[in-house]
Amino acid sequence: MGRQLIGYLTVVALLLALVAIPQSAVAAESGTIEGRLLNGTEAGKQLAKTNVGLYYARSQDDKPTQRFAKTDWEGRFHFTGLPTGSEYGFLVFVNYGGVEYTSQRIELTAEKPTQNVTVEVYEPTKDDSSLSIQSASVVMLEVNKETQSVLVLETFIFQNWSRKAFAPSLNLDGSQQTPPQQQMEQLLRFSIPANAVNLQKIGKLSVHQVIQNEKGFATDLPLLPGTSEVSFMYEIPYRDPNGEYAFEMTLPYPTEQFRLLYPKAGPARVASAALKPGGQVRQFPEFNVLAVDGLEARARVDIALSGLPVNEYVIRPDNKMLPVASAGLLALLCLLGLLLWRRHPARLTKADGTLEASALERDKLVGALAALDQRYEAGELDQQSYRRERDLRKQRLISVMAAAKDGQ
Repeated sequence: MGRQLIGYLTVVALLLALVAIPQSAVAAESGTIEGRLLNGTEAGKQLAKTNVGLYYARSQDDKPTQRFAKTDWEGRFHFTGLPTGSEYGFLVFVNYGGVEYTSQRIELTAEKPTQNVTVEVYEPTKDDSSLSIQSASVVMLEVNKETQSVLVLETFIFQNWSRKAFAPSLNLDGSQQTPPQQQMEQLLRFSIPANAVNLQKIGKLSVHQVIQNEKGFATDLPLLPGTSEVSFMYEIPYRDPNGEYAFEMTLPYPTEQFRLLYPKAGPARVASAALKPGGQVRQFPEFNVLAVDGLEARARVDIALSGLPVNEYVIRPDNKMLPVASAGLLALLCLLGLLLWRRHPARLTKADGTLEASALERDKLVGALAALDQRYEAGELDQQSYRRERDLRKQRLISVMAAAKDGQ
């Protein structure tokens, strides 16, 4: 159901993007990107004759362009003959030790056609002993009576204390669907309830492989030195006729702070022998907080939910209302998409009747991101191309929205 919902929302996003964008004049190809590749683990180590890639695209183009160069004996590289103009975005990328490193989005303009960029890479390791969790947050976003499920968001702030990149790898042969437990232990691991469904990867995690089992899931997401944020969502179905559900989480890494947040006004009551009241988060909606500090690796946290709303149709195996509910959701989303599409031109129109170029580009980028996700889910893009193109468009979208906000 979660994957279907994302598909429907993608259709809505695509409807928002069905507005033609006028093509500007072809940009002069006089831009240059130069820079240096540095080794952050072994200072002074020369990264000579290393392949460096350049990934770039116009905001409204569907297919980005790739170019490659080799570093010289001092680790320097350069790309010339590049198009200029704020509608073009560039990413420098390097694959080193099984990890891809990318620069921030680069723009070349007529006023500043040359940009210098430094890309720092690290030696890889599969040793996770230098990893810890600064903050682990488990947020109960919603309790759905109709489906009898709890929507949960988890966010982890990791700290890699070493000067090496933790670079797990997931290699399965054709006969394997899941790796042996020994290999699972070498991946980045997370604990979620055993019956959790509809796991949704967020951010950088979305372009990496995930293996889920009864203990949680593991991924080949690398962690660079310093802090990294990892987020994901899932649903917990519950079928107890008394509206109760209990589970246990195991934290694989030392954890400075663990917090459980649940809606103050929600129906669910939460109890835990391991957690103590930690105040409230005053936003809408307000959340109650249970917390604990200073957990050792493999510490366990018990959580018991009660007072969950019960829907007798969900509990009954002969429930005939589920197909009707799904059809109603689809109709509602289609209607929403139609209404947004009809309102779209008026929302983008100035007082003189012309269309805002920034708003047009913003909606085009939203549509492009949605289409990109569809292409990746359909297997039309490899993981690295998807990640680069997504970063390009996402960073451009952020800058366009920031510019529009400043202009208000």
